[in-house]
This record gives sequence, structure tokens and C-alpha cells, in this order.
Amino acid sequence: FGETVKLNSSPLPITARSINVSAHVPGMPYEYKLMLVNSANQELQRHQAISNTRGLEVTLVAEPKENSILLDWNAPPMTTIDQIVLGGYKIFKNGELLTSISDPLVTTYEDAGAAQPGIYEYKVKVIYKYKGARFESTVSADVTIEIAPPEEDPGTGDPDPGEGLGLVRPRPIQVA
Repeated sequence: FGETVKLNSSPLPITARSINVSAHVPGMPYEYKLMLVNSANQELQRHQAISNTRGLEVTLVAEPKENSILLDWNAPPMTTIDQIVLGGYKIFKNGELLTSISDPLVTTYEDAGAAQPGIYEYKVKVIYKYKGARFESTVSADVTIEIAPPEEDPGTGDPDPGEGLGLVRPRPIQVA
């Protein structure tokens, strides 16, 4: 979020090999810098920065309907960092912004423009609000779904009206 925050209020012992950073925002990048300071809190040495982006912790599911695709996802777990709130979602289809949802409690979207056979790639990015500004997660929850064309009836060449709906079309009985 563009701010530098000191993670530990008291110095780590020189023998410390790790520090646990539990406060984070899912899907956002972080850069960690380790500085060696003396007892007067003067910087003696700065180590190379370490970058890390935590996972979004969101699962996206796409379910085909008769004339649409229903997207459903879970909200990410929220952080304990003050003033950061969930602000909504952005939905992408095949790399293009499909819609924005400003209500963070809404975790479904129906894409009525996906009834045609084809392969559809969906992504959900999370929007966070912090001190009046909006930030978009750098990672997304992704799902790909393929809508197959209807199978043709070998007897008539007509598309099978039950295709994709889980219906079984009756076949004529051949009598010898």
C-alpha cells in the first residue's frame, strides 16, 4: 500500500534466523528489507530486499447453466491491519474486464454472454480500501470452462436438445 512499516518494535537478536510476519493482505505484494542497526538505532548495513506476494486465498467456481455461466467464489480472509477493508471485486473474462462489483458481500455473478460454445477464462481480483484509496490484488482466482457444441443425433443430424443438460434422448428401437 506504499507505506513502510517497522515490523518489530524491539531489535531481533543477532542470532535470529527468521521473523514471523502474520499481518498481511491476501493477494498483495510485499517487500521486506532487513537492516542491521547499532544500539543507537543507526543503520549499519542493509540487506537486499525480499519480495513476496501472498496467495489470494479465494476459490472461483464456474457452473454452466442453460443460457449462461454462473461464477461463485469465497471472500478472502481479512487481515487484522487497521483501516484495510474489503471493497469489492473485478471480474475478467478472456482477459477483458467484464464487470466490477462494489458490494464485498456479493460473491456470485451470472455471465449471460457465455451461452455459446467455446472456452471461457474467468478471473476474480479483490479490491481493498485503505485510507480512502482503492487497491486491486496483484493475483487472481482463476477458472477455465469449456462449453461444448451440442452433439448431433446420428440418425437425423439434428443437435441433441438434451446435450449439456444431463438429459438422455430416447433412441428408436430396431425390430428385426
